[in-house]
Amino acid sequence: MNARWRFYLNVRTEKTARRILGKVARSFRSRTIDLQVKKHERSGNYVASFENRLRSRSWPGAVVEALGRAQHVARGWIVLGDIGENLEAFSREPKMPYVLSAELMLSRKG
Repeated sequence: MNARWRFYLNVRTEKTARRILGKVARSFRSRTIDLQVKKHERSGNYVASFENRLRSRSWPGAVVEALGRAQHVARGWIVLGDIGENLEAFSREPKMPYVLSAELMLSRKG
């Protein structure tokens, strides 16, 4: 099961966004895949995202593991939706410089 992470960054260049994304990804201490950096058209800042593989094979274990990893990059997570099928969480309290907010998405079906 893969967790999908999205970070809104307060940076103005793609190079800086990639550097920050690398630091965030390394903080997870697990393999990351599908790293993407895109310019946010309205703000001019960047949005960075990646996926990482969770070790847990059960849905409850994956939810706890993903939320545990989330605590490494931000606090004050708000959990949205039906946690029985999809975990969606959002935080505007990042622990890392240049990160404005973070999102976590995990789906039981894939």
